[in-house]
Amino acid sequence: MKNIFLFSITLLFLTSCLLLLPQTDSTPEPTPPAISPTDRSVYKDGLIPEYQNILNKLPYASMYDIKFIIADDLYHITGQETVLYTNAEDIELKEIKFRLFGNILGGEMHVAEVNVNGEVITPNYSLNDSLLTVPLKNPLQPKDTITLSMDFELEVPQSVELNYGVQAYYDDVLALAHAYPMIAVYDDEGWNAEIPPQSGDVTYADMSFFLVTVERQGGRAGRLGARDRPQRKREQANGQI
Repeated sequence: MKNIFLFSITLLFLTSCLLLLPQTDSTPEPTPPAISPTDRSVYKDGLIPEYQNILNKLPYASMYDIKFIIADDLYHITGQETVLYTNAEDIELKEIKFRLFGNILGGEMHVAEVNVNGEVITPNYSLNDSLLTVPLKNPLQPKDTITLSMDFELEVPQSVELNYGVQAYYDDVLALAHAYPMIAVYDDEGWNAEIPPQSGDVTYADMSFFLVTVERQGGRAGRLGARDRPQRKREQANGQI
């Protein structure tokens, strides 16, 4: 049985006061290596010791590697995403579905260059462009893994009228919950594909592991979810998250 959870604030919240700190020239740090379908040690240091065994208890959890680039205006985001997805079901899957929540939270999200195992695939859209369906040339068999990647763009709304402003730029605060293409849940009813009500949590997702890079145009990148635990402090010298 799969582990499924509801999470209301996905990935990160960024305050613009952090991103607007003075920037200094610095040598870019090397990009950490890409995620591996068999090696999960990259996540270990981001977990407190009593929870590190979760890496062995979720053998079929998806593994996301996401890069966000935040424009100078703070409400235009571009990004790249690679995710390793394992079929945890007892049947083959002929397609993979992604949720594009930006398109129902008052903003606008576009996806391009969708690849499956390095091959470009033309996806289909539905539910007011909030559901992206990636057809598979060869069905994904139970317990098999594929690599999906794509580029995306997001324009964040500048109001907090929808879903309590969990994805918005307002009053100098940038909130980026659900700001990436998220694989939908496949459960006993099939793919969970619907437009959720705005009065509650819009997300319903499988447990997953994340490596996240956040970069401001002209600024320096930060890495979350990999080798360092998220820090509450601010490094004002270079604006690093």
